[in-house]
Amino acid sequence: MQVLEFCKSGGQEVSNLEMGFISTLAEGLNITLEEYNLIESFVLNSFSNIPATPDLFSNQWIKNFEHKEPKHAYKDLLKGNIWILYIPSVNKYFVRFKGSGELSDERTVAPGR
Repeated sequence: MQVLEFCKSGGQEVSNLEMGFISTLAEGLNITLEEYNLIESFVLNSFSNIPATPDLFSNQWIKNFEHKEPKHAYKDLLKGNIWILYIPSVNKYFVRFKGSGELSDERTVAPGR
C-alpha cells in the first residue's frame, strides 16, 4: 500500500516499470492477486471510481448512492469522501480521506485507560 502511495505521490500516473516492481514485490510478500488488485484500486482509483467489494466502507458525499457492493453511509456535514478498506489476511483497516476540515473521533476515554 505504501509503495503504491509513494509512486502516486508525485502527482503523475504510476509508470509501467513501477507497477511491475510493485507487482513483483506483492508476489514476494505472498499477497494474493485478489488482495493486491483491491489494494491497487483503493490507492490508485479516484473517489468517483469506487472499488466493488464488500470489504470497503464508503462515506461519499452522495445522498443517492447506487452501488451495491461497498458499504455506504451519508452524512450531511461531511464535506468530502472517506474510504475504509479491510484487508482480511492481515486483519487491518486502511483509511483514505479527501475533503476539507479534520477527521476526529468524538468518543471520550475515561482517565487511566
